[in-house]
Amino acid sequence: MHSSCSARSFASIRPFISKKKPQITAAIVCLLNNFSSYYRKIVQQAGVDVHLFTHEEHHDTPDAVFPNNWFSTHPDLECRGTSRNTLVLYPMKVPNRRKERRPDIIARLHE
Repeated sequence: MHSSCSARSFASIRPFISKKKPQITAAIVCLLNNFSSYYRKIVQQAGVDVHLFTHEEHHDTPDAVFPNNWFSTHPDLECRGTSRNTLVLYPMKVPNRRKERRPDIIARLHE
């Protein structure tokens, strides 16, 4: 178990750990615990608005777990005094990465 994973949180999910690949499952649990901890710190302590999206198998986006830069957001002052915020979309070179630019995510970012 990674040193940053708490024994208590690990013990609480032990019944769900795969007997076939316990090390991999334990690593995933550790990763999720760490992610959850960072998420709470960012949202609660720093007050940052965070949107989480899932990429299901039917999306056919196997690399979506890796961060990429297919969009950026800009407040109105960065965009020459326009009266609204701006969302800029960037093309992805690899075809399966282009599928990560999903309409539902873009719509959420426009809210």
